[in-house]
Amino acid sequence: MKLIILISILSLFNNNFCDNQENIVLEFYSWYISVAGHQSEVEYRPVFKSDTNGMVILDMEKYIQNLRKYNFSENMIYREISTYKDCITKIKNVKYEELLEDFFYDEFGCSFVYNYRWIHSQETIDGVLIVEVKKISEDKQFIKGQFYNKDEENNEFYYWEWYCHITLIKEKNSWLIDDIFITDK
Repeated sequence: MKLIILISILSLFNNNFCDNQENIVLEFYSWYISVAGHQSEVEYRPVFKSDTNGMVILDMEKYIQNLRKYNFSENMIYREISTYKDCITKIKNVKYEELLEDFFYDEFGCSFVYNYRWIHSQETIDGVLIVEVKKISEDKQFIKGQFYNKDEENNEFYYWEWYCHITLIKEKNSWLIDDIFITDK
């Protein structure tokens, strides 16, 4: 009898363990899809602003706040910021008024404006289905999700051939997203 109770408790703990990490991933993507779908750019990516001299700067403050809010590790945030270094370096010599005209972002290493970073697409999605959860160690877990769109009228789901591979790490008793890799496998 004691063994059955212990197994039940461990099973319940293990399910809650996985659910917590899955919820972190689903909450992040729910937020991201929501703000991306409503074109709230300042929320889901860096935005271009004018400094006091009328030159372009890349404002990442709100975006980084949101990554922290949605459980990104500081290491992941550092790596994310570094992906914009080329853009930041090249764009600082451009007048903000030029940016408002026909501007070629690719030439300045700023092509992130053309797609959704955490989907790797120019189109948004309706959701993510968790298809795999793997415990790597006590402090590391892997979650794989598949992107989908939903036809509300027919109540049908259309699954993309794109997947997010997410690594979570445990720091100070909190689970954090430490890597997101998008692939067709």
